[in-house]
Order: sequence, then C-alpha cells, then structure tokens
Amino acid sequence: MKRLTMLGFTSAAALLLLLGAALLAAPALERPPLPATPDLSQLEPIEVARVVDGDTIDVQGQAGPERLRLIGPDAPEVGQPYSGQATAFLQNLLAGEEVYLVRGEGPERDHFGRRLTYVYRAPDGLFVNLELVRQGYARVYRAFPFEHREAFEFWEARAQAAGKGLWRPAIVAPAPAVPAPAAVTPATAAPQTAPAGQEVTVYVTRTGARYHQAGCRSLGKSAIPLSLGEAKRRGYTACGNCHPPQ
Repeated sequence: MKRLTMLGFTSAAALLLLLGAALLAAPALERPPLPATPDLSQLEPIEVARVVDGDTIDVQGQAGPERLRLIGPDAPEVGQPYSGQATAFLQNLLAGEEVYLVRGEGPERDHFGRRLTYVYRAPDGLFVNLELVRQGYARVYRAFPFEHREAFEFWEARAQAAGKGLWRPAIVAPAPAVPAPAAVTPATAAPQTAPAGQEVTVYVTRTGARYHQAGCRSLGKSAIPLSLGEAKRRGYTACGNCHPPQ
C-alpha cells in the first residue's frame, strides 16, 4: 500500500511539473507595443492656450491661436455623460503646459477646420492622445484609420475591462433614444428606398447609432458622410426623423 501511495504521489508531482513547464512555455498574451515616442528634439514646444473639450485644445503658436483635434481619442461631447470629467482630465494634463505637435498620416484638417495632430506633452513626452483612451476618458475614434489604432484599441479594451472612467457601469449607457418625429406629410412619412444601382450618401455622427439625410436636425455639427452600404455594414440604422433611404 505504501508503494502504491508513493507511486501516486510521484505521478501527481510529475504531472504538476509538466503542467508548470507547459505554462512557462506558452506564449504571453499578445499586446501591441506602446507607440514609440518620435524624436521631439527638433520640434519647438507650443503653449496650450485652452482645453476646449476632452479631445480638442487651442494652442498659441507664432502665427496666432489655432484649434487642434487630437487624433485617435473620441471623448464624450459636451452635454453627454462623462464629458465634464473628460475635459477636466485633459485640463489636468495640459493646463499651463507646452506640447509638441506631430502630424498624422491622414488629412491635415477635419471638416470643422481643426488641425489633426498627435500631441506630446513637454518636456516628459507623454502621449496625450493615447493617455485619454488608456485612462478611460475617451473611446477610440473609428471613423478613419490611423497609424496607432491597434494600440489604441488594445488600451481601450483594457480600460473597459477595468471599468475605468466612462466605462464604469453607472456611466456607460445605451444609445440615446431617437426624439419623437416632427409632424410630416404622408408623402415624407414613409421610409424611402435607395434607387437601384445608384450609390446613396447618408450622414452619421461620432456617437449616434442612426444614419441621416443631409440637413436632418439630429445631425448637429458632427455630420460624417458615408455611403448607405457602409453605414449599414457598420450597424447604423435609419433615422426616424428624416427617413433616409433604406
């Protein structure tokens, strides 16, 4: 009996050793590397004049004030849940500071005329764009690709899993309800059908879940053009106010 017991103990110990070795040999979970800080030594730091909201700042350059839109983060709009906290966080990072500006690989300006840029705090080189997402004060802006998007999405998922910032259960809310439709005539009340063989352009917002016709009152200032097919592919549904083509 003693021999059988010893054999069982030895077998169990060997199994544990094999499992431990397998765990050590298993590859670590893949994570994209943190974006490398570019060479900032040849850049002139620029004074931050004002934090406008959670992803927009004004700087005071030699040519005068200029409004910048940070590439990558999508902070809540003014009036949306957690917008005040996101703005306060960015103010805490940049109030009274200077920054280095690095142009992205896409267009120089957005449709509001804001300069699109990566922002690094002087003198420590903090990558401000990523820090907003990493700490849960912004989502990733997915309307267009950008160089560091994979890393941004990784740290967004980490923030969401940890319940940071706007990802706290008490903060995250479903898409806002569509306002009650205004009175319309029977001719415009029914949804329209897209003409066969013709590409139709519709418009979405950065945070909404609906697509709209041009001029819809629900668009506000953040109208982003998309083809109808692309809007549907991304999961947008038709607005109940303007009844865009379906």
